[in-house]
Amino acid sequence: MHIIQNLKLKNKLLLSFFAVTFISIFVTTFFFIYYFSNKQKQEATVNMQKNIEIASLMLSNKQKETDVFAKTLSNDKAMQILLDLKYSSKLSEYLKGIIIREKIYDIFVADNKGSIVSAAGDGSREYMKAMSPEILPEKTSIQKAINGEYFSTGELFTSKSGIKYLSLSAYAPVVRNGTNVGVIIVRYVLNGRNDFPENIKKLLGVNCQIFVGTNPVSYTAIDHISDDIYQKIKEHDKYEVVNISFGGKLAEYRSIKDYKDNKIGIIGITLSSHDYAMSLLNSIIVILVIMIICLISATVLGFFISNSILIPIQQLLTGVNKITSGDLSYEIMIDIKDEIGKLSESFNIMRISLNDKINTIETLNQGLEKKVKERTGTIESLLNKMRKYLSPQLYDSIIGGKQDTEGKAHSRKKLTIFFSDIVGFTQTTDSLEAEDLSDILNSYLDNMAKIALKWGGTIDKFIGDAIMVFFGDPEFINDKEHASRAVRMAIEMREKLEELRGEWVEKGFEHPLHVRMGINTGYCTVGNFGSENRMDYTIIGGNVNLTSRLQTAAEPDTIYISHETYSLIKDEISCEYIGEITVKGFRDAIKSYKVIKPKTAQSPQYIKLNTGELTFAKSRIDITSLNDEDKNNLVQSLKKALIYLEKASQKK
Repeated sequence: MHIIQNLKLKNKLLLSFFAVTFISIFVTTFFFIYYFSNKQKQEATVNMQKNIEIASLMLSNKQKETDVFAKTLSNDKAMQILLDLKYSSKLSEYLKGIIIREKIYDIFVADNKGSIVSAAGDGSREYMKAMSPEILPEKTSIQKAINGEYFSTGELFTSKSGIKYLSLSAYAPVVRNGTNVGVIIVRYVLNGRNDFPENIKKLLGVNCQIFVGTNPVSYTAIDHISDDIYQKIKEHDKYEVVNISFGGKLAEYRSIKDYKDNKIGIIGITLSSHDYAMSLLNSIIVILVIMIICLISATVLGFFISNSILIPIQQLLTGVNKITSGDLSYEIMIDIKDEIGKLSESFNIMRISLNDKINTIETLNQGLEKKVKERTGTIESLLNKMRKYLSPQLYDSIIGGKQDTEGKAHSRKKLTIFFSDIVGFTQTTDSLEAEDLSDILNSYLDNMAKIALKWGGTIDKFIGDAIMVFFGDPEFINDKEHASRAVRMAIEMREKLEELRGEWVEKGFEHPLHVRMGINTGYCTVGNFGSENRMDYTIIGGNVNLTSRLQTAAEPDTIYISHETYSLIKDEISCEYIGEITVKGFRDAIKSYKVIKPKTAQSPQYIKLNTGELTFAKSRIDITSLNDEDKNNLVQSLKKALIYLEKASQKK
């Protein structure tokens, strides 16, 4: 790329002409070869499909000839009399005479009980030399003919020596005086009979093979098929090979079936693809010659065209250099009427206009920069103010354009909802001055909000002293994680409130705050609610109301959760079942649980013993809020502290 950039424009134009021409011809050639090869392949495939259809039809006609011959024999009066009178020896002599005349068939005669009473063939096939049970027609097929049914079918049988024979067979009942006296079976054995494939080759000009398994038993040219192709023919009744190349071949295969639809053989036709490959090669050579001629022509044409472009461009370049140096009075004079001439006229007009506008732009830029700075500062100030009124998730969603603020879009989502409320807040307000109350409430809400944001909760709203937080929107993880975060957030809020109570008592507040908390998991409607001029992004629904009722039912400094939340966090949070409670607005009682602590948490150490000193973990402990385990831990800590003090006194 760097080398091309450093070339002169003339060379670039020549290279462009050459490249465009080469690419165009190459693409055209590639497309033509691809298209022509596909057409060749399609044509070859269609021709071979037609050929295999004709070959299959000829095979079917041979089957019909066998069938007609069998019916002719069944209608032969002499045959009827001999079979009816059971003259086996005479019948055999009669059959031999027929075989001498009709050399291509093998004939079997069965009586009306299904037993073979006579058989004759031309003697050239080893299986006819001994009437073994393996080569005899099937009893079921003979019985069909005894029942009066004329039918023809393909047959596959194995001689005593293990050779598999494929034949076209016909079964015809022999009827005399209205009584079925036997059956005529005529076989046209395909093994070793190359007259049938030769007829196909003469008619279609293709080689033909009849296969039993993967080996040909009748053919114009030996051509074995692979086990893979054989399996595909068995599965799909047909297969085709299209390999248009020198030394390649075209082949079509069809299965041969018996009357039970069993695949007993394969008929195939093959043809060398040499003629198709040669035709394709000749086309490629012609295209390559055309491409070379076009490349030479494009190079010569590019040379003349580049010269007609370069001289006017050089004049334009001189004018550009003048203007670049600051000389806006330089006029470009090009006496031609094409697009470059019009470009030079436009260039002169632009030069005059540019000179007038430069001063105007400089003046406008100075005022614009000042306005941009002012507007940017105003927007940043508004965004910082808005951040305080929205949850971080909702704020980021709105600023990032993910949240729709134009419509009243709602959706149903499974959320975990948290409610907390200060116990006896009205009585507390009566005993405090407004300034103190404001400090306590703001301190409380600020600490609780930080904890909620730490655990990824969406702060829905502050309702006076009450807090509403939900998990699962606008950021969704999974239901179990949302429930776990909500409960752990509530536990941390409870612990933080204990610390704050100690600080408030030290500051002289007589009535420290206590809270009730409720958590529930369920489906809610979440979205924008309100009017066109004022909206809230909040949640509504029965599960929101249930969370509020759980919070109302909770004891001071306890966390009540619903069974739905408990089922999600029971493996990681210790809870105490408090039974079913009846809450306002719900007909059925609600299973409720009281949150104790995380199961992985260590037991609280109220007093730590170090060399020479006692460390108290908390300056103020609300005994009423402790469960039995925490009370026992507190007693044990006090006992250890007393023992420590006694030992210290004895040392003195």
